[in-house]
Amino acid sequence: MKKSVLLLSLFATSICFGQTGRARLVFNNAGGTAYMVFNPDPRPAFNSGAYLVLDSKGPDAITLLPAAPVATGNIRSEAPQNKIRWAVADTVHATPYLIPYGNQANVGLPFSLVKTSPAGGAGSFVCATYSSYPYMASSPYAGPAPAGTEWDNRNYMAPAGVTHMNDFALGSVDNSFNAVNRFWIVDAQETNAALWTNYAVKPNVVMNFENPYGDIDVVAPSDVLVPGPGLGATDLQAQRFNTAVQKWGDYVSAPTSIYSNQPATGRVSGVTIGGANFYRTWTLSSVANPLPIELTSWKGECNGKEVKLSWTTASESNNDYFTIEKSRDALVWEHIGEVDAVGNSSSETQYGFNDDRTDGLAYYRLSQTDNDGTSVVFDVIAAGCDANSTEIVNAWDDGANVNVLVSSTQDGVYDVYLMDAAGKNMVTRTSQAINKNFTQLTFSKNGVARGMYTITLQNNDNVMSRRIVLM
Repeated sequence: MKKSVLLLSLFATSICFGQTGRARLVFNNAGGTAYMVFNPDPRPAFNSGAYLVLDSKGPDAITLLPAAPVATGNIRSEAPQNKIRWAVADTVHATPYLIPYGNQANVGLPFSLVKTSPAGGAGSFVCATYSSYPYMASSPYAGPAPAGTEWDNRNYMAPAGVTHMNDFALGSVDNSFNAVNRFWIVDAQETNAALWTNYAVKPNVVMNFENPYGDIDVVAPSDVLVPGPGLGATDLQAQRFNTAVQKWGDYVSAPTSIYSNQPATGRVSGVTIGGANFYRTWTLSSVANPLPIELTSWKGECNGKEVKLSWTTASESNNDYFTIEKSRDALVWEHIGEVDAVGNSSSETQYGFNDDRTDGLAYYRLSQTDNDGTSVVFDVIAAGCDANSTEIVNAWDDGANVNVLVSSTQDGVYDVYLMDAAGKNMVTRTSQAINKNFTQLTFSKNGVARGMYTITLQNNDNVMSRRIVLM
């Protein structure tokens, strides 16, 4: 047989292999190409998703023949709702769990994971990967992106919980120009009561990503790898999106875990993560221009009748100045000052700015501008003098849970309600502790259908609400 294809249905599908623990899914490429195709339409109305469920704990549950690394892909999914669930459980293997992904053009995108700790119980990893293919000119699904902008990650659906491609503050300068146009989902705590349980404790893993030239849409002079010599290609590193603080820049892979410019198919390898730091969404970004630069510290404190803002940089290169902005609602911002930067430094530098217009809680945003005019926006912080306020800053769906980020000038206790559009209470969480500064509340969305909902926090003294869309 020259070619063998398994096509997963348009509708919600689960295909299970290895309920006894030893069955395998074998791709025999010795005489041609064998591959499995998921419905690649990313639109939820036309693809309600499919699971490939591997109940075998061993890394041989997916077997390639011959065993040599594949140049082309065997599993073509290319939509966030097309997922592979692998019941690794407590098993620890030195052999990687390899998922031989490929895109619709049959460009190989192997992803592998090594579980290095037995913690977690009888859990599973749920994985997916997809790119901007559905929005390219050749796509029959969503139509082309604006000419020359296929690289822009804002042109296609980000994974659940990802709100931007730069910093905490929405609406800032987009930096997906310096990231590949592909996301990976690696979730250790996605729950599906009908098929599996998640990890109670996220284990430690080492991951290897592959994203060859043939899968990347960029426009020179982007710092992302581009095909062919002489176009300014640079090394890439892995970054994850931290939904707790809504930013990419708090973790990057180790300096040795870089993408080699040669050969054309390279890897970002040895990406080590685990425990509370194991978030589900990953991408690859330029080593020279990661998503985004992070300060060593950035805080605001009441000092008499002024708010004293202070921040520290570990090193600087061609740094021109910092801009400070202020807001009452974290939506509309006012420019309140600038501070000149030292320019170039390899040592720690401290900065400060005082705001004497204080009349309660306010939000502050810091940005940095290079000599060439390039800007990066950093975290939003809350500070104030004589302030007594509690507010919902953000609410989002990370795929398995509802998350609520609350800022407060004092400790408190609130009851939390999730209500549907008709006002029916769907979830209640009583006596939730809200701490001074920022608190993240997280609870499962099991049994709650997709749609528009309202999050409400309430106690004897205060009530606040915010809308949220559950996917």
